Amino acid sequence: MSIKNKFLSLFNSSSNNSDFENLNNYYKKVLEDIENEDISGYDRNLKYYNDLKDCELFSSEYYITNQGLELSEEYALAHYLNEGYKQSRNPSPEFNNDKYLRLYPDVRLASLNPLAHYVLYGEKEGRRLPLSEYEELENEIVSVKNLIYQNRVTDNLVLLRDKVSKGKKVNVVFVLPAMMFVYKDLYNYFDNDDMFNVQIVLVPHRLGNSQKITDVAKDKHYQIFSYLKEKQYNVIDGYDFEKNEGIDLVSTCNPDIIFYVLPYMRIFPKTMKISNLPSNILYAYIPYGEFVEDNLDDLFFNFGWNEIAWKIFCSTEEYLINSTEKSIVGSSNVVLAGSARMDSLINFEESDEDYKWIYSKEENKKRIIWAPHHTLARPGMDDSLSYSTFDENFEFFYNYAKDHPDIEWVIRPHPLLKEVLSNINTNMRVQGIADENFADDYFFKWESLPNARFHEEIDYFDLFATADAMITDCISFKAEYLFANKPGLILNKTGVELDGYQGEITDAWYNCDGSDFEKIEEFIEDVVVGGNDYLKEKREEIFNKNFNVNLGSASKVIFDYIKNELT
Repeated sequence: MSIKNKFLSLFNSSSNNSDFENLNNYYKKVLEDIENEDISGYDRNLKYYNDLKDCELFSSEYYITNQGLELSEEYALAHYLNEGYKQSRNPSPEFNNDKYLRLYPDVRLASLNPLAHYVLYGEKEGRRLPLSEYEELENEIVSVKNLIYQNRVTDNLVLLRDKVSKGKKVNVVFVLPAMMFVYKDLYNYFDNDDMFNVQIVLVPHRLGNSQKITDVAKDKHYQIFSYLKEKQYNVIDGYDFEKNEGIDLVSTCNPDIIFYVLPYMRIFPKTMKISNLPSNILYAYIPYGEFVEDNLDDLFFNFGWNEIAWKIFCSTEEYLINSTEKSIVGSSNVVLAGSARMDSLINFEESDEDYKWIYSKEENKKRIIWAPHHTLARPGMDDSLSYSTFDENFEFFYNYAKDHPDIEWVIRPHPLLKEVLSNINTNMRVQGIADENFADDYFFKWESLPNARFHEEIDYFDLFATADAMITDCISFKAEYLFANKPGLILNKTGVELDGYQGEITDAWYNCDGSDFEKIEEFIEDVVVGGNDYLKEKREEIFNKNFNVNLGSASKVIFDYIKNELT
C-alpha cells in the first residue's frame, strides 16, 4: 500500500473528517516532507516544488476550481507534482500536459513532469508551448476568416479582370497621411499606363490615438497638398476641416485598389478605414521602413488587417521570413519586390529642382543632415518608446553649427517632432525648457544661421544624395540612409535599450549616446571632415547582403506584378 493510501486509511479509521480534510492533512504532511527534503515514497517530481512556486503557468485557483478537487489551494502545486499531472490535470489554461508530452516524447520517457521540464529546460532549449484551448479556438477562427478573405480576394480579382477586359480603367488610390510621399516612381508607372487611373488622397496626420487635428498638422496638410498640386500629381484633398471628417472615398474615387503606406488604421479618417469600406476593394500595403532584423515584435507582421490585404510588397528577405513565422496568415500574400520607397534615391540624377545647398560644390564645404526623432520622453510614457535624443542635444547641435560656419547643416526633423513639441506635455515642457512657441523659435534660429537650414519638404532623397553625412536617432533612417552609401552616426537615448538600435544594420553606423558630445564632435571632425570613414567597406558589405533586391527597379516590379495579375 502506498504512503498516501496508508495515511488516508489510518486517518479514516480514527475520525469522521471529510475527504477534504483528509486530503488537506495528507498534503500538509507532503509539504512538511518537502521542507525537510525527504520525498522518498512520493513522486520524484516533487523535488521541483520550489522551482515552480512562482511559475506564471501554474494557477492554484484554476487547478482546484476547474478540476473538481476537494483540496485547499495552498496544496495545489504539491498535488499536481505528486499525482495531478499523471491524471491529466492541467496546471493552467495556458499549459496542456498531454499535448506537451505528445510534442516531446523524450519528456514522457524520462518520467518528468511536463511543466517542470518546460520551466527548467524546455524554454531554454527553444521548445514551444502547446496551444491552449483558447489559442486553438482562435486559430480555427483565423483559418475561417482567412478562407473568407481569400475567397473575397479571388472574387474581386475576377471582377477586376472582367472590368479590364471591357476596356475600363482600374482606379488605383494611394491614401496618404500628410507626412511624406516616397513612392513617386510607382505612382508614375500607374499614371503613364492607360489601363489605370491613379489618385492620391491626402489626409492630415493625427498624433497617436487622438481624434484632434492640431494646427500644426493642418498647416502641414495644406503645405503638402500644395506641393503635390504644384508637381502635377492627381491629388484629392481627403479631409473636410469644417465638418472634421474625411471625404467619402468610395463615391469620390470609386477605388478598385487602395495602397496604404502606413499600417496604423487609427490615423486615418473613419471613412478610409478598411473596416468601413466595401468588400469589393483590393488592399495593398508597402511596409513602412526597411525591415532586416529577426527580433522585431510580432505586431510588425500582425498589424490588424494584414489578413485582409491582397498583397504586401516587402523589400527584404527578412520581412518575408518573419511574416512566415510570425504573421497569423503566414506569407501567402507577401511579395518580395525590393524597396520601392528607395528607387528615387538609387536612380537619383541631379536637376534644377534639387535642394539648394548654401555653399556650392566648388566651395568644398562638408554637408551634414541632423534628423532628430519625435519620441520625446513624457510623463506616463514607456521609457523604451522614448528614444528621441533631441531633449539631450538640441542646444549642442545649434551651438556647434553656429561655431563652425565652415560646415553646412540641414536639420531634417521627423515630420511629427514640431507637432509634439507644440502640443504634447513632454518632459521638456514639464521642466520648463519648452513651451508652445519653442519649436517655431528654435527652428527659426537655425534658419537664421548663415550655414544652416530647416528642411520639412515632402521629398528628402535629393537631400540624402547630396549630403556628406547624417546624424540621427530615427530608426527608419538607419536603413534608408545606407542607400546613399554615406557615413552616419546613430544617437542612442541614454539608458534606453531599443531593439531598433540592435542588429547588423546598426553595425554599419557609427554609434554613441545622444548626450556624448565629445563622441559626436569626433564623428564630425574625424569621419566627416577628416575623411576617416573606416566603416565604409563594412557598410557596403552589410548593404549588399540585406538590400540587393531589385535595386532601383522595385516600383516597376510591383507595377508589373499588379498588371499581370489583372490581365
